[in-house]
Amino acid sequence: MGGLSFAAPLALLGLLALPALWLLIRQAPPAPKRVAFPGVYLLRQLQDAEQTPARTSLWTLILRALLITALTLGLAGPVLDDNPETTTSDPLLIVFENTWPAAADFRRLRRTANDAAARAEAAGRSVLVVVAAPETGETVLAPLEPNAAAIPASIAPVAWRPHRAALAQLIDAAAPARAETLWIADGLAGDDDPAFARRLAARGPVSLVAPPLRAALAEARPVADGIALSAVGVERGATVPVTAYGQDGRLLGGADLTAEADGVLSGVLPLPPGARAGVRIVRIDGVGTAGAARLVDARTRRPRVGLATLADLSSRELLTGFYYADRALAPHADLSRGALFDLADEDLDAIVLDDRGALRPREIAALNTFVAQGGVFIRFAGPRLARATREGDILTPAPLRGDARSLDGALSWEAPQDVAPFPAESPFAGIAPPENAAVKRQVLASPGALLDEDIAVWAYLADGTPLVTARRSGDGWIVLFHVTLDPDWSDLPLSGAFVEMLRRAALAGGGKRRGEDGGPDGPLAAISTLSGYGAVQPAGAAPAVAVGEDAPAGPDRRPGFYGDPAAPAAINALRPDEPYEPLATPAGVRRLALEDGGRLELGRWLIAAAGVFFLIDLIAAAVAAGAVRAPRLRAASIAALAVFASPLVYADPASAQSAAEDKALEAALATRLAYVRTGDAQVDETSRLGLEEISRELARRTSVEPGPPMAIDLETDELAVFAFLYWPISSNAVVPSDAALAAVDRFAATGGLVVFDTRDAPERALGIDTAQTRRLGDILRRLGAPPLREPPGDHVLFRSFFLLNDLTGRYANGPVLIAADAGVGADGVSGYLIGGRDWASAWAVDPFGRPIRPLEPNFPRQREFAIRAGVNMAMVSLSGNYKSDQLHLPELLRRLEGR
Repeated sequence: MGGLSFAAPLALLGLLALPALWLLIRQAPPAPKRVAFPGVYLLRQLQDAEQTPARTSLWTLILRALLITALTLGLAGPVLDDNPETTTSDPLLIVFENTWPAAADFRRLRRTANDAAARAEAAGRSVLVVVAAPETGETVLAPLEPNAAAIPASIAPVAWRPHRAALAQLIDAAAPARAETLWIADGLAGDDDPAFARRLAARGPVSLVAPPLRAALAEARPVADGIALSAVGVERGATVPVTAYGQDGRLLGGADLTAEADGVLSGVLPLPPGARAGVRIVRIDGVGTAGAARLVDARTRRPRVGLATLADLSSRELLTGFYYADRALAPHADLSRGALFDLADEDLDAIVLDDRGALRPREIAALNTFVAQGGVFIRFAGPRLARATREGDILTPAPLRGDARSLDGALSWEAPQDVAPFPAESPFAGIAPPENAAVKRQVLASPGALLDEDIAVWAYLADGTPLVTARRSGDGWIVLFHVTLDPDWSDLPLSGAFVEMLRRAALAGGGKRRGEDGGPDGPLAAISTLSGYGAVQPAGAAPAVAVGEDAPAGPDRRPGFYGDPAAPAAINALRPDEPYEPLATPAGVRRLALEDGGRLELGRWLIAAAGVFFLIDLIAAAVAAGAVRAPRLRAASIAALAVFASPLVYADPASAQSAAEDKALEAALATRLAYVRTGDAQVDETSRLGLEEISRELARRTSVEPGPPMAIDLETDELAVFAFLYWPISSNAVVPSDAALAAVDRFAATGGLVVFDTRDAPERALGIDTAQTRRLGDILRRLGAPPLREPPGDHVLFRSFFLLNDLTGRYANGPVLIAADAGVGADGVSGYLIGGRDWASAWAVDPFGRPIRPLEPNFPRQREFAIRAGVNMAMVSLSGNYKSDQLHLPELLRRLEGR
């Protein structure tokens, strides 16, 4: 039975008392018409009633007996519990896994642990608690202090998994020989689960509580037409909504993917090339775990490669090789075409040049700069390169011999050569050498050139002659394939190995040309980390790690971004090859269902019932004395009784822990700006980032220290705990219900400020009637908003903190309106501010402090003035017309001095 069913008898007692109260009121004598003071008259009547000998009625005896019984039991603090009681006196050991798979159900898991600890403590048993993955990384098994929560609110899920084998060793060393164990797992299976369960069961009975396994992303990598995704933990036919975000938090795209197989989903999130290159985070919508957020870094990105055409030569023969380069690279890279000199100035990873002779001086200078900055210059040999070795600078890794080596000519004594296995130190290591890819001709390096330590051989022919040579220059590479890009000299371009060789060669620079750090060899400093809920947060004290290592995440290897903030490397909570299966119940372990209820403390409800009985007794005594007769007093008495009885009817403890109430409590504990959740991920993310920046500016420039902003659902969330509400209007916005709009109207009427932003100032300036404006009109009509006007120049919005002439946003033009009635709002300040200037986009910055949107027209200091406008709006919502009232201070002082 749940908590609500046990509270029902108490509610029934309160409801049964209503008819008795009604009969007493109906039978009472009429009250005098003239009463000097009702309270004095009531006391006198009660005194007269006590002095008049009368027999106490049976109803009164029953009522007072119920009152005393309820009060006595309430003070005793009884508890109803639907969990099976244990008769053992052994200590209770709680093993709590606060890891990311449990994040979606973390509140219920924590309540389960705390309820179990309270039950054991009430039974006189000692309680020991071990948190499997503390934030500090140091796991401790400690006894629970009396009346303390087993898992306090400060414990949050982390973005790594527990090591259950190490946990078992700690328990063996610190736990008593006999103990009952409550294992609150994260729901994800591990290799050491049976052994872990056996070691727990060696001490006594073991109960397991585990949440259901949620969907997670095992892989997210760029492909030709978008981002290839692999999701695990999904059912066949299930639809998984995914969204891609850039490094600046900007929404880049989203799609709903359907699982075609049970347990695994593979699909492509379609994105254009420009957006695809900027993806940094892909999330599964609605799943708040670190596994549902996939970080994308330089090691999985698509390189950008330029194919150098010869603008001054038009022979088709010179362009033949680019067909093979295009076919090889197009599925794995974003390609550009142009003149060699122009490509060197672009933001590319590599440049591919087909057979070409001597280079011009300005081309050589541009290419040297390109390579020094981390680019890769890949060129292919051919007849022109062979003839040009003595004509000028050809920019190759090593000097070349003047003629090409022929292996299949009529006068040659040598046979075509196959490709040898790739050296272990080569970027091509691990690629299977192509079969039957015979090389018929090649250019050769000068004798002794390969003795230079700066020259590396990435591929050999079977006879030991170099096929691909490379030389480090600055942060980049100069690479030469000693054969042609087309099949004229070899069959290599026709092989599958050629595709991977060319792709790896293009990535040899590690992305340094584009500001990316692809160096996995050394430790990289943390930029930001991933919380167990999947949120990107400041790195704090996260240690530097070697990102390239294939190791699981942990307290010393936290999921997050590392290296260069411009293009960071990433560590994810879930590795692509990591098993992802729900935790099965080990042998000898009893599995308990994870429920919301289970434990109900009756003390407060019994005391409330005693209050109800006392109120009934008091009113009955007044009725018997003739003090209550008027219909209004009668109705008021019944209403008061209903108010007192209502907690008994709704005595479900889970309702007190609802998400809406928790959010309201969290908002009430700190000053927070709020924004309306529109359902458009990009708009909501911009609102969040914008209000985060205004909150930081308030803390930096004023005495206000707000907490992080909150997203508000107008249908369910309480608005009274906020003062500032930003409401961006989108073209497909849904008009809230009448109840929600009534709550907004009360919010504005009691001192709150609602900022409506249609974000369409450029269109409105051209006289275009936008969908946003029409939608806002629908909302305002149903809201019953007062007439609107432009704020005067001396309005408090322009002087609440900064002295301003306008409320600049991302757009500097467009009307700004307030309520025309000066009396609107509890403090005489308009509760509505309406504009289309896209204020949140002007305020919002990415985690690295860079603005996420350009400004229009972007006049000097426009963003600074937009920040000041946001600070003024927030200060108006927090202080009302206080700043305006100070204008009257001299007159008030003068009047006081004249008294």
